[in-house]
Amino acid sequence: MYEEEDPRAAQPQPPQQQRPPAGPARGLPVWDPKPVFAEVKAIPTARMPVVKFVHASTGIHADVTVNNRLALANTKLLRDYAAIDPRLRQLALAVKLWAKSRRVNDAYIGTLSSYAYVLMCISHLQRRSPPVLPVLQAMEPKTFRLEHGET
Repeated sequence: MYEEEDPRAAQPQPPQQQRPPAGPARGLPVWDPKPVFAEVKAIPTARMPVVKFVHASTGIHADVTVNNRLALANTKLLRDYAAIDPRLRQLALAVKLWAKSRRVNDAYIGTLSSYAYVLMCISHLQRRSPPVLPVLQAMEPKTFRLEHGET
């Protein structure tokens, strides 16, 4: 039987592109068997369910919640105050370190939260004479919308 030639075969084909190698040569991380997080603890019964953990290589404690719009607004407020005067961050870190060393920084066991200590630092710096920080809540904002993805 006679086979017909494929008409596409006569057309020139574009050169095939070389794929970059996978792994470190491509800039991708190599799988590391060491855990990234330690002391992972879910607290589903909290007012706002949370997962607390420690970043294994740095020892930084953190927590994650989902759909917590109030936490986003609180974080923005702290960021705005810290941008006004860098001494707030220094004072807050010192107070938080003191509270941690005295084990009085965990709202889940009935002591003040880290956020409460930072608010006390802000209040202290607002009440100095002359004030180090303004009262942002007393100022009239141009606009304030907390939307998905806004930072």
